[in-house]
Amino acid sequence: MDNAKKVKTRTYSVAVSTTPARISPENPKRVCIYMIPTTAITVLITHAQNIAASEGYPVLQTAPLKNDTTTAELWGVMASGSGTLAVMEDSEE
Repeated sequence: MDNAKKVKTRTYSVAVSTTPARISPENPKRVCIYMIPTTAITVLITHAQNIAASEGYPVLQTAPLKNDTTTAELWGVMASGSGTLAVMEDSEE
C-alpha cells in the first residue's frame, strides 16, 4: 500500500505595496510555500496584517523565500513603492 502523501501545487501572484496584502490564508495542510518578487523589489513578509513592515522578513528577487514549516497566514508589505510577488504553495490534498 502506498502511504505517500499527495500534494497539490498552486501558483499565483499577489500585488504588494505599502498597504499590507494577504499572500496566503492560514493553511494547516501547507507543506511548503515559495515566494519571489517578479522585479527588483523588497517585500517584507509578516504573519499578520497589523505587524509593522520593519518587523517583516525581507524577500528579494535575488533572495527568494522558501518556507516548509509555517502554516500561518502570511502578509506582504513594502516600505515604499509597489510590485508583484510570485507564489507557489504546496498543500496536502
